[in-house]
Amino acid sequence: MIRRISDILREKERTYSFELFPPKTEKGRERLPETAGTLKELEPDWFAVTYGAGGTTRELTMDIVDELQKRLLVPAMHHFTCVGHSKAELEAIIKKMKEKNICNILALRGDAPEGVEHWEPAPDGLEYCYQLIELIRSYDSFFSIGVAGFPEGHIDCPDKETDSRYLKIKIDTGGEFVITQLFFNNKDYFEYLERVRKIGVTVRIIPGIIPITNYQ
Repeated sequence: MIRRISDILREKERTYSFELFPPKTEKGRERLPETAGTLKELEPDWFAVTYGAGGTTRELTMDIVDELQKRLLVPAMHHFTCVGHSKAELEAIIKKMKEKNICNILALRGDAPEGVEHWEPAPDGLEYCYQLIELIRSYDSFFSIGVAGFPEGHIDCPDKETDSRYLKIKIDTGGEFVITQLFFNNKDYFEYLERVRKIGVTVRIIPGIIPITNYQ
């Protein structure tokens, strides 16, 4: 039985996970299980798999999450965005996730496709992340839902206070934990914590970090 991340967070004070990007080449796809297997030796609490711009890796992301859970017996979180999908398409993806026992989702609005200046919802799609959370929640309590946080502010928000209020809406709608975007100054993270705690966000807020792999 694959564990829900929200349950893991309730039981453990400290956790860590690895985020994987769907490979762009067939060779990379073939090597992914070996890479993930090596990372599993470090005993992460879960893996996460990103979702390509505009849902371009929709099937690949789900296949990788499914494979990680079956081969490594470790929770894998499916990144999931509104971009490029109608509501009916989103519903079909959610149903397929449940069929595959993919119970952990990071719900995201998603960014505008490359070359598009302003984000717009797909025809018959959803405009905001909280609407995606509502849609997922309508399929009972099977899913554990995480949301993104932005310590440095969100590009589409006029200020950090507005962004904090949007986070509160996402949590009130059903988000159970927060994973932040990468930040370069720890001060931004701690100020973010203080800012959102003041308005009633009490869930776990996990800092997103990236390892330095070279000096260039």
